[in-house]
Amino acid sequence: MVTVNIYGKPITHAAALSKSAFGRNTFTFSNTEEFIEDEVNINEIYEVVIDCETSGKGFRTAPISVYINKVLKKFLPHNLSLKFYIKECNVPRPYNIWWKVRNVGAEAERRNHIRGEILKTNQPERVETTRFFGPHYVECYIIKNGVCVAIDHIDVPIGHS
Repeated sequence: MVTVNIYGKPITHAAALSKSAFGRNTFTFSNTEEFIEDEVNINEIYEVVIDCETSGKGFRTAPISVYINKVLKKFLPHNLSLKFYIKECNVPRPYNIWWKVRNVGAEAERRNHIRGEILKTNQPERVETTRFFGPHYVECYIIKNGVCVAIDHIDVPIGHS
């Protein structure tokens, strides 16, 4: 749980911004973000590498790094499909696969869709779409014997190209 003091008043699992304080409309969002260290102990003794295939109408399928670094130069546009997957993992089986998809920024807060829950899917892939602007990210956790032994992270910047 996250508690924030706003004007001396504690607010838990939500944030309220006032127009007078920040020069914008008032809105509230639920803080749904979870943290791996609150779920299990962390001992990164192995390595996992995740990647992401990006595809959409008018775009060829390519790794996210190609679009961000070479094609679009900075941001991904709306309405692309993103397939995150484990590219490499040196953790001996068996293990569990958990994912975290976190939306960041004013638009995520305005839509009350910051997400950030840890998804215990045991699936080596995760499909998402680029719905709205913001510096979002995806993380993958490999859990073995109740301990997080490997973590990887991909930034997903969505905005104007």
